[in-house]
Amino acid sequence: MTTRLLPGDPDRLGGYWLAGRLGSCFDAYDSGGRRFVIKMARGRAPSVAPHCVARVVESGPGYVVSEFVQGPSLREAVGRRLCRRPRAARDGVRITASAW
Repeated sequence: MTTRLLPGDPDRLGGYWLAGRLGSCFDAYDSGGRRFVIKMARGRAPSVAPHCVARVVESGPGYVVSEFVQGPSLREAVGRRLCRRPRAARDGVRITASAW
C-alpha cells in the first residue's frame, strides 16, 4: 500500500515523479504514466540472481529503478503463509536491505 512521502523525501528522482512510499521504497511513475519502484541505496548493492528480483530499468547515483510487480508485500505474504520458507525470505530481505 502506498503511503505519503515523508518530509525531506524528494518529489522526483531522475525522470520519475514519486507518488508516495512503498515501505522503504518509492512508488514512482515516468512521464508516460508507467509505474515503477525506486529504492535508495545506502551502500553497495549485493548481487542477486536475476529470477529473484524485479527487472532493473535504470540506476542513478544512489538509487535503482525497477519494474513494479503487483502482489502482496513480503510482510503480507509471510503473514498469510504465501511464502513456503518465511524465515529464509525474511533473512534474505534483511541481507539485501542492509546493503541499501
